[in-house]
Amino acid sequence: MPTLAEYEARGIDVTRMSSEQLQAEGYITPLNELPIIIDAPGDYRTRNGRRISISTIAPTLTLSTSAFHAKGSVWKTETQLGINPEYGIWHISGRDKAVGESARDIVAKW
Repeated sequence: MPTLAEYEARGIDVTRMSSEQLQAEGYITPLNELPIIIDAPGDYRTRNGRRISISTIAPTLTLSTSAFHAKGSVWKTETQLGINPEYGIWHISGRDKAVGESARDIVAKW
């Protein structure tokens, strides 16, 4: 997988490429370069439309961190958290996994 510096050396500006072009090239954006989506406790929407309630966000020491500091629960239905909620952790960029996109990625506030 090429690094950002290798793309720049080849004269390729990855900021002008679509996500499909980047994926075809094998480029994966590091978590710390993604925009911050989870900025406070509250309700958020996942890529597949589910509702997530973020209860805790641990303070980050630096912006370059790749730790998953946001903790919360996945709603069972549109209107109910449920008796046994599914718990999860997310990166502040909303990503559920360190590499690639998933249906559980948080993409916006509810």
